[in-house]
Amino acid sequence: HDPNHLHPPVCEKGMRCDYIGRQHHDLCYYGHRDKPCRYGTKCFRWTCQDHVASFSHPSIQLCTDPVWCQQKYDDDHHRTVAHLCNWGLSCNKIEDETHTRRFLHPLRQLCTDHLKCKAYEKPHFEDHLSMLHHSGVKFLRPLCRKGVACPYRHSLATVEANRKHVMDYAHPMPEWTLPVCAVYGHNTIRHLMEDSPSSVEVDFKSNATDMIKRVKDFLPFKGSTPQPKVLEQVADFLKQSRPVHRLSLARFGKVAQSGFLASHHFLTTSSTDVQFAAQLPSVVEPLCDYPEHARGVSEFVDAVVKHFLVKFAFEQVPKKQAPQNQGQPVIERNALGGKQAEVHRLAAEVARSKACLHFLPKPVITKMEAELENYLAGMRQLQDAADAAAAKGENPDFGIGYDCDRYFETNKMNFAILGPHTLRKYGEDQDDNLCEGVHLIFESSSIYHPDVFLTPMAATFYNSGAGDGHRPWSPTGKNNGAERSYELMLKEKLHPSALRCFEALAWDFIARAAKIVNSPDDYKHSIPDGCDVLKAYKPLSQVTFQDFMTYWKVANAHYVVECHLPYLTPLTLVEKVVVSERSFLKLPVDDQNRVDAIFGSKVVKTPTDASSKTQYDLASSPLPWPDLPPAFHWTLMAVKTAEVVLPETLPHLQRSRIFFRTSVPNFTVKLAKTRNAHTLT
Repeated sequence: HDPNHLHPPVCEKGMRCDYIGRQHHDLCYYGHRDKPCRYGTKCFRWTCQDHVASFSHPSIQLCTDPVWCQQKYDDDHHRTVAHLCNWGLSCNKIEDETHTRRFLHPLRQLCTDHLKCKAYEKPHFEDHLSMLHHSGVKFLRPLCRKGVACPYRHSLATVEANRKHVMDYAHPMPEWTLPVCAVYGHNTIRHLMEDSPSSVEVDFKSNATDMIKRVKDFLPFKGSTPQPKVLEQVADFLKQSRPVHRLSLARFGKVAQSGFLASHHFLTTSSTDVQFAAQLPSVVEPLCDYPEHARGVSEFVDAVVKHFLVKFAFEQVPKKQAPQNQGQPVIERNALGGKQAEVHRLAAEVARSKACLHFLPKPVITKMEAELENYLAGMRQLQDAADAAAAKGENPDFGIGYDCDRYFETNKMNFAILGPHTLRKYGEDQDDNLCEGVHLIFESSSIYHPDVFLTPMAATFYNSGAGDGHRPWSPTGKNNGAERSYELMLKEKLHPSALRCFEALAWDFIARAAKIVNSPDDYKHSIPDGCDVLKAYKPLSQVTFQDFMTYWKVANAHYVVECHLPYLTPLTLVEKVVVSERSFLKLPVDDQNRVDAIFGSKVVKTPTDASSKTQYDLASSPLPWPDLPPAFHWTLMAVKTAEVVLPETLPHLQRSRIFFRTSVPNFTVKLAKTRNAHTLT
């Protein structure tokens, strides 16, 4: 060996060392070269630039698009860059050096069910197959040509061929098809969207545990527990139930036009804010498809909104009657001021910003402009109706405007019932007893939004005490005042993402069904004063699932689970619209066409006037997939930077996994313990 060539020891920092070619701190020289990655072709850190620069891998330099590169199997392209192997760890050429120079086979965690896994039964089987390794399943499954329209996606558990299809082909949801529903902070902030907001902490898990304890400590139930099977049946019924919002035909037409179910507070304060209009599906689609042009799309939305508002104000200028026999009424010029000129200026701004969207197909721009105008017109009509409701103090057509709603800040939420809606007066036509209005049945995933919360009875009962007769183990008393009422509700707030949520509700409703009655109607009445409470209830172990169902069917909807949906709930979260054919035909033709265009096959028109029975079946029918695991679900636009505070405390000094998906190649996620913090603490 040539003694003139020395081989100094290898520096531990490799090519990341700052002293390459120079003496180190110990006055010695070291060799610098990439250390081999211990995972080799199975390296899962191929996206980390520091790792790739510091360690050598069997493959050559990665392609800029190693996943979906169109030249993946081109020989000339292969000589210079590497890609990800479609088969991943299942590849039969993983020991072939020539193959591993051109392809990476990233290591993934093995599915715990391994060969027994039934991925098609998972609530998010696409994510499950993408994150975990399954023998015989490709790492990169080819895209199904029919995408989300593929019929096999909707009948997975019935036909064996369908199951094989979804394992072999990917059916990812385009981002613009996912409902965009912002997170406002209803469970983490009090006095939200007011001058002096303050932080509030809700321990959902403790609330559920305390609710169960109060039932167990109730004197008639001492030493008695529900049958495990009945407890499971009731919990499963609640898990598979969807939120149902009931509204009148007149309001439904306006809601369909606006594209959202809006809270009372939104209608009276924020209905024309641009940030909310940007959540419309027709706006989200180009924002997701062309994130680099987000500014242009946002400017167009802003221009359309401002033009509509100024034009509307101009049209509201009072008119002055001309003298008789001198023609039609004329607009008083002094009242116009500069509004007409402002309308023309903003119209020109709309045209200018529209011209800047030349990269979009014309039908997309036309659809976006029409949807924006419908949104603004619909919100204006809803706002006028809300103002009228506020002037009266309440409006049975809306179910909003009550003073105590402001105590609980539920005026900033949208009310719904978890499961079948049994309160008849909501949505009914006062002039037509046969019209039961419209039932909006939302997707089960909608209650996993961070802003949503559930209460075991109507929030107003925490002030009125009306629920004490049905729930004597958790009395609230009457006329508690704003602060006390809010604290009582805070202690019974539940969220499906927290453990024991549905178990707590199951205990509560089994306890209600334990009341000894002579007829189902007796469930509606409280226990008379002076009655021996021990004789009024049977042991929890004697309650059957049928007892629970009987209570649920006869109880007023105020006594069952109340869902509080987000500040502005998009109609894209609606699973079904239930209305009778006769009622549907009472809608204006424009509203009928709009509803059919928006909801399509989601509209269920019952041949009889009794649409309540249909919504009952649909709102509580078994889900086509298992119930969702504890999680928070929401979707934001790819171009939006937002702070989201989850109303849940992670276990101290324990590992927690947070899964999320994104469609953009570059993104940043910052975790912080406090609001507005910029570092992980």
